[in-house]
Amino acid sequence: MTTEYEDRVKQQIAQFADLGALWKPGNITQYWMKTWITPRMSEVFGVNGVFDLYATRFAEHIGKVPGRTARFVSIGSGDCQVEIRLAKRLKEMGKGPFTLTCTDISDVRLGRARQAAEQAGVQDCVEMKVVDLNDFKFDVQYDGVMAHHILHHIVNLEGLFGAIHDAMHADSVFLTADMIGKNGHMRWPETLAWIESLWQVMPARYRFNYQFNKVHEQYLDWDCSNKGFEGIRAQDILPLLVQRFGFDGFVGYGGIVDPFVERGYGRNLDEGRPEDRAFVDLVERLNQTLLETGRIKPTMMVAAMRRSGGAGRAYAGLTPEKAVRPTA
Repeated sequence: MTTEYEDRVKQQIAQFADLGALWKPGNITQYWMKTWITPRMSEVFGVNGVFDLYATRFAEHIGKVPGRTARFVSIGSGDCQVEIRLAKRLKEMGKGPFTLTCTDISDVRLGRARQAAEQAGVQDCVEMKVVDLNDFKFDVQYDGVMAHHILHHIVNLEGLFGAIHDAMHADSVFLTADMIGKNGHMRWPETLAWIESLWQVMPARYRFNYQFNKVHEQYLDWDCSNKGFEGIRAQDILPLLVQRFGFDGFVGYGGIVDPFVERGYGRNLDEGRPEDRAFVDLVERLNQTLLETGRIKPTMMVAAMRRSGGAGRAYAGLTPEKAVRPTA
C-alpha cells in the first residue's frame, strides 16, 4: 500500500468513527424518496423500498436447498444498522437457518455492530469480519450479496466485482443501492449547467451549505474524494457492473435534483413547507424528463443482479446499458 492510500484509509475510518458528527439529510429527502423513487422501485421490483428488496430477495434463497444453511454477505457494512434490521426481519418471517456476514474496514464500527446485534437478539446469525475490500477474496460462496451505499468508496472495483462474481452460485443474487455519478460526486457538465441555471432563480435561503457552514451564491461543485474515499470511482461503478453481471432489475435516478435532497443544501428545504415540496417536485419532473430523453445520465441506482444473463425490468426503459455515460 502507498502512503497516500494508507492516509485515505485512516481518514475514512476517522470520518465514520463518530456517527454523531456526520451530517444527516433533512426530511425533504424522505419526502422525495417516498413520493418519487419508492413508487419506481415498486413498479420494477414489486417492493416498497430498498430494505424490502434486500429482505424479499434474500428470503427467497433461505431453504432453497434443503438441509443447507443459506449464506449472505454484506459489503462494507459499517455499523450494520441495515444488516441487523434485515436479520431481524428474516427471523420474524420465520426464515432460517441463515448466516449474514458483515464486512468493513473499521473495527470500531463493527465493534458497535457486535453490541447492537446482541441487543437485537440476532448474534446467532450475524457475524462480523474486518477486511479491506480493496484487497480481499471470499473463502466461501454466498446465496446473496448486498452492497448498501458502499461501492462508491471502493478503489479496486475490478477486484471486488471479480471476487463477488466468483463467490456467487449460479442462481445467487447481488443487490445494491449506490451512487453512480461523476467521481467525487461532482456534476457532469450537462448536469451542472442545469443546476447553475436553477441557482439563479431559486429562493436565496436554499443556498446555505450546512457542511461548509456558509452561503454559496454560486453552486459549489465540490470533489468529495479529496481526502478519503467518498465517490472515489463513482463513475466507473455502473460500466463495470454491466461488463461483469446480468441485471434482473434496475432503477436509475438522480442528477440535477441531487443538491436539493442531499446533506449540504437539502437541509434548507422542509417537507412541512408546501413551497419546498413544490420546488422538489418541479426539479424531479424536469430531472426525469432529461433522463428519459437522454439529456443527462442518472447519478444513483437500485439494482438486482446475477452472475450472468438477465434481461430484467428497468424503470421508464432506462436500462443499465442506456444509463452508462459515454466516456468520449
